[in-house]
Amino acid sequence: MKKEDRKAIVEIEATVQIGKAGLTASVVEEIKRQIEKRKVVKVRILKSALTSLDIEDMGTELAKRTDSKLVGVRGRCIVLKKPKK
Repeated sequence: MKKEDRKAIVEIEATVQIGKAGLTASVVEEIKRQIEKRKVVKVRILKSALTSLDIEDMGTELAKRTDSKLVGVRGRCIVLKKPKK
């Protein structure tokens, strides 16, 4: 993992929260918008959202749905990054 990726996991504040509704279309669209604007997005997952998927699976699914790269998972936070083209 690159130094800047490790820094992003720790220092960036979570800007999106996923609650008991889970991965809804509106959440995915918001993450897409923020990735385009900020390049790196930190997503916090509330305990109530973890009914069917674990954190790593949810991170992989989010990365696939938002066309982004999963940088890392720490606790209940997922960091996604805009991929280089």
